[in-house]
Amino acid sequence: MAIDMNARSRAAARNIQRTALTQLSQYAQNKQLMKNQKSRDMAMLDMYGPFLEAGYSSKDFASFMKKFKKG
Repeated sequence: MAIDMNARSRAAARNIQRTALTQLSQYAQNKQLMKNQKSRDMAMLDMYGPFLEAGYSSKDFASFMKKFKKG
């Protein structure tokens, strides 16, 4: 009986560790994805900058860029 309980306890501990490692891995992957998306967005913004300048006043454009680059 005690051996069975010890085995169950060790199995539960392994499952908790696996869950923690899985969640940590998912967090790291999500963080990298967000970093990549921000890099892509900034590159696109640089490319579309001249088009945006044509449609906005320089004050509005500067305000937009400031807000966009904060986030």
